[in-house]
Amino acid sequence: MSLGARNRCDVAHADDFIHPKNIDAVGFSAQTENHGLAVLSMRNPGFAGLNFRAGNGVLTHFRSAALPRKTHCWHRPPQSLRPHATGFHSSCAGRRTGWDCAHPAHWGRMSASVSSLRLIAVDCDGTLLTHARVPHPDSAAALRRAQEAGIVVVLASGRAPSTMTPIARQCGLTGPTVSCNGAFVMDAEGATIAHFHLEDAIRDELVRFGQARALHTNLYSGSQVLMSTGGEFAQEYQRRTGLGPVPVVGYEAMSQHTATKLLYFDHPPVIEDAVANAPGSHGVDYELVRSEADYVEFLPLGIHKGRGLQILCESLGIQAHEVAAIGDYFNDKEMLEWAGYAGVMGGAPDPLKLVADIVVGTNDEGGVANFVESILNP
Repeated sequence: MSLGARNRCDVAHADDFIHPKNIDAVGFSAQTENHGLAVLSMRNPGFAGLNFRAGNGVLTHFRSAALPRKTHCWHRPPQSLRPHATGFHSSCAGRRTGWDCAHPAHWGRMSASVSSLRLIAVDCDGTLLTHARVPHPDSAAALRRAQEAGIVVVLASGRAPSTMTPIARQCGLTGPTVSCNGAFVMDAEGATIAHFHLEDAIRDELVRFGQARALHTNLYSGSQVLMSTGGEFAQEYQRRTGLGPVPVVGYEAMSQHTATKLLYFDHPPVIEDAVANAPGSHGVDYELVRSEADYVEFLPLGIHKGRGLQILCESLGIQAHEVAAIGDYFNDKEMLEWAGYAGVMGGAPDPLKLVADIVVGTNDEGGVANFVESILNP
């Protein structure tokens, strides 16, 4: 397949991910007015990437799903690439069209066009918030425009509700929230829609594991956060979240509190070791998620941001194909997969970008504004 001059590409990088059944089809070429170069290479296990590089513009990614060879139906870039203010979109990639023939299973869910979207779910840290942990002004302004246009804007975070309210206030947002990585769902008035918690025996085992390894442990009990110890990790957590003094109750006292979720916070190598050796005597009785490189979190079985968002949308009468979601890390994966239109931040890990319909700028660049613009002005 070729890109003719009429489809000039002014972006710096676009990826065309090919289904594994097609990786032996290597006869691709790309040519534009500014002499772009295309090469076939393995970008991720099981995928071949057609990496297109052009000379001008900002970094973005374009992903389209080529159909399995047996369908004799191929994705044609001249009809699918279209310039857009926020980068390049595919107007006929697997998740955006109603293909009537087989295509990769994890791109198989059909979605409505962005013009039918009724709700936008936005992660906080690494997405809406800059590295200074404040909302990017462009992203906040874009979300307000979406809200004014009648779209429900939802903050969906691993944070406790008490640290999400100030963010919503700063952005001028008045919508519902999905907090604690999906374990706590509240409506726009702050009433509880759903609240899940770890079984007591699992909570106690996780706390003992944290104590044995001297891991800084946070227990979330509804809107309240309790800490095992003070020190550098306690101070850093308070800095990141904007919480005032957090009660340091010790490991033993945590057994007196219902655990919405539990979090270990330590240096990344220590957290990696904790993940590899996490308690398992109960089998798979909890969800283990990574929300930052130095966090690992434990949630009730079956609970994640995707489930929390689904519960919220059911209460509002909104279906998955009417939902857009954007995030930056692995705890956002299920939410992005469930939503009809998925955005991933430019600074996200590469594997997460595989579930994206659009990859935008970083949190410090106001990438959420790009995402919202692609919805309001498709």
